[in-house]
Amino acid sequence: MIGYFNLLRDPRFRNALIIFILLCLIVLLNGIFIFGGSEIYQMSTTLLSPIAALAAAFLFFRARFVVKDPKFQRLWLWMGIGFGLWGIAEVIWAVYDLLIVGEMPPVIIADLLWIIGYIPLFMAFAIRQRTIRSVLTKRQRWVVGIVNLLLLVGTIFVGIVPILQN
Repeated sequence: MIGYFNLLRDPRFRNALIIFILLCLIVLLNGIFIFGGSEIYQMSTTLLSPIAALAAAFLFFRARFVVKDPKFQRLWLWMGIGFGLWGIAEVIWAVYDLLIVGEMPPVIIADLLWIIGYIPLFMAFAIRQRTIRSVLTKRQRWVVGIVNLLLLVGTIFVGIVPILQN
């Protein structure tokens, strides 16, 4: 837990975090009030999503260098890689959505990057689970296992199978 407090003491990290929170607030308010109509809403969400994902990746990479505990360094590194892949996927999607005229292909490389981005996030969550040092009951382990299995099966059928079919 000490690693989190060290992050907030770093002025560069704190300033980036404030900007990120403001960006998320803009996205939230835009989703609630839909400023400027549906076309402006679509363009703003298309543009803000990659910015938010890449900003999150930047914050995670920044946290990796501020925190001294090696376990937390790996955790932040994996989070940064995962959100970085998502950010790149969002940029690709935005280019297709805003610049490519015509029918968008059913599956693009962005879809693959989104799926691959889950792998480092799962690694980060596994590291975090180990740092908590809590012992799950047998029932909790079953629930976690079933949820993970459902997520894996859903990812395969919704994400991977359509990519392989095309």
